[in-house]
Amino acid sequence: MTASLDRITATSCADVSRTGTIDIESLDKLLRAVTKLFAGVYSESIYERKINFGPGNTTIPASGKVIGKPEILNMVDASMDGWLTTGRFNADFESRLAKFLGVGHVLTVNSGSLRIWSRSLR
Repeated sequence: MTASLDRITATSCADVSRTGTIDIESLDKLLRAVTKLFAGVYSESIYERKINFGPGNTTIPASGKVIGKPEILNMVDASMDGWLTTGRFNADFESRLAKFLGVGHVLTVNSGSLRIWSRSLR
């Protein structure tokens, strides 16, 4: 499949005919692939485009996003899993971090306050 932000066409429902059925797992894979295809094109067009710097003309934000296609695709993938804070990406991160640190387990939390509170449960 290919996609481009400069050429999008719509097809009317009258022009589409049903040719079969698809199971839910295959539909999930298909919709994820199409969604990630367009998210990748979006990322390349918006976040990875080259900006010609002009002194006195180009705005430089105080803090900028360092984000590219891999990050966008991971965010879209996590959203489609229904997990925005935990899930398979977080589980993979915890597992890899534990291995890197040479410890048995790592548990990520969303704030230092939660970390302090969780220590009191011992």
